[in-house]
Amino acid sequence: MRTDFGGCREAGGPDPHHAWTEAGTLCGIPPRRVERCRCLFVAKRSSRTCAECRVKAIEATLGP
Repeated sequence: MRTDFGGCREAGGPDPHHAWTEAGTLCGIPPRRVERCRCLFVAKRSSRTCAECRVKAIEATLGP
């Protein structure tokens, strides 16, 4: 599922992509600890995406 969040990775961390906001990732990694990518976060079940970011991105896309 496509979301309107940018993609990023934890600096020096494992491979999973995270969903980025100005406050950090949806799973709570602060901005100073991430490397932003020039891509959108794609919320699909994969070992390459953070599970917590995926759930929160889908919830945000679906709205209240």
